[in-house]
Amino acid sequence: MIEEVAYENLQIGHSEKKLELLSGERVMQLLEECSFLAEWDSLYHSCHWATVFQSPEFVITWYSLYRHAYQPILIQEKTKGELTGLLTLALPLRKSNSRMFIVGAGHHEADYQTWLATDSNGNSFIGNALEVLMRKYPSTDLMLRHLPPGTPTEWVKSRPRWQRSCILYPLTRPIVVMSDFSVSRRDRKRVSRLQQIGEFTKLTDGVAFSDNLDELAVLYDFRQGAMFNKNPFRNDPVNKDFLIALFRRKLLHVTVLKAGNETVASVAALISKNKANLGGINFHSPLFASYSPGYVHFLMLSQQFVNEGISSFDLTPGGDPYKDRLATQHDQVHILVATNSKLYFLKRQLRKLLFQRMTEMGVRTMSVELSLKRKLYFVKERGLTYEIARSVRKLWANDQERVYQTTLDLKKLSSSISVNKNSLSNLLDYQMQRSGRTRWEFLENAMRRLEQGAQVYTIAEQGTLVFCVWQSMPVAESSEASKTADDLSLYLQDLYVHPSAVAKLKQFLAAVASDIDSTLSSVQLYLTMPVQDKSLLKAVKHSGFRVMTDQPL
Repeated sequence: MIEEVAYENLQIGHSEKKLELLSGERVMQLLEECSFLAEWDSLYHSCHWATVFQSPEFVITWYSLYRHAYQPILIQEKTKGELTGLLTLALPLRKSNSRMFIVGAGHHEADYQTWLATDSNGNSFIGNALEVLMRKYPSTDLMLRHLPPGTPTEWVKSRPRWQRSCILYPLTRPIVVMSDFSVSRRDRKRVSRLQQIGEFTKLTDGVAFSDNLDELAVLYDFRQGAMFNKNPFRNDPVNKDFLIALFRRKLLHVTVLKAGNETVASVAALISKNKANLGGINFHSPLFASYSPGYVHFLMLSQQFVNEGISSFDLTPGGDPYKDRLATQHDQVHILVATNSKLYFLKRQLRKLLFQRMTEMGVRTMSVELSLKRKLYFVKERGLTYEIARSVRKLWANDQERVYQTTLDLKKLSSSISVNKNSLSNLLDYQMQRSGRTRWEFLENAMRRLEQGAQVYTIAEQGTLVFCVWQSMPVAESSEASKTADDLSLYLQDLYVHPSAVAKLKQFLAAVASDIDSTLSSVQLYLTMPVQDKSLLKAVKHSGFRVMTDQPL
């Protein structure tokens, strides 16, 4: 249970201009004052660099739902009693890494974090606000990700104080300006091909959005887990409530592409000031990868924005190739880091120089960061010794797989076991066991196989994956030549069995074979297995499989 953090008010200034820092419960009390909210809304709409993530609707919704995880911090400036500057921040109540950062309100859910100010005091307000903030929290750094184009940054260079404390990282932002948007002849063919199997729909009803959200969350978590080892919805139970609240406030624009009852792709964008910002949800199903569904859905969505009169579609920084293909323009945003630590300031400066050099060489810095995070994750999960031994084995290990065979009497093994086919929810229930395959690797491999057309059969119990096996070739290709009236040769790969379920392995495989062809009475089963997983090989042999000397695969 996280205790409520005490609040304090700090004020500086004179009779005409007053700067005030509020935190904790005092912020929440201020958000209930109608006069303050009216001033905030007016300042937001007049501030030309402000994004939807600084709107009262977004910030108040996030503050309210994430009070269990963040202490709200608000700095406001009033000139002659009128609100002329506002910075909404948050302090995480739990440290997630070696350094603690104060962040912009919205944190991971806000792609742009900045301050609101009048045109005349955009530079002076943030300078004064940081003075108060860094005096109040001297040991805590500030990170705002990302400052949108047009945000005043002259203050960093104009004062030695900030030259020694603040670092600005430039990043390229792809954007679709709707007046320049068009679909090429080649892309029109892609759209037409996908429209033959799918229907593009905008969700306008809150009940319909809530009904679809569970499925969207699974698909989004699966893709995020495979690519970045992140599970936004599984790891954050408030995320669904947050999106539903944004939808009710008419900030969320949700479109879904479906083929029958199956979701092919979806995007949830945030809308304000006649502009769309990519955020919330963005995925496509690996089961339809051959149709390029993610890219085609963006083309359809962009055309939808044109029809709705939206002026631009912000694709957010990231260096993803599909964003560059879609974008009609590119501009620049910044990450701002402010610190009182001279050593940390030096580290961040060196990091900035390194990233600039890599960018000049054409290296995608985010890919390098992701690769490094991946390696560190493997060391953390399996240990440094294991990772070194694993790398050494790859130098000479040629026989990475072995084929096992057995005959299954499906009538004799018939049971009440029911298997699921291509269940992403089951795959998300995987937990690393003695085999050493991490969850990141497992989901990454699963996404790749599904995109290549493989089928996966699974069973999960009480949130834990207990069985998983793959069929790479369609049954028509892998078995028609050997099929008799009641016999079939079936080829499966990459078996996973939870240690608690080894005794039911043959029943699971029999259930898979019956699901593939319910008319079978027996099956010649060939199972391709990695030789490194000794415990699994032992379980396979114990279930009656024998090693094939003449490898049929």
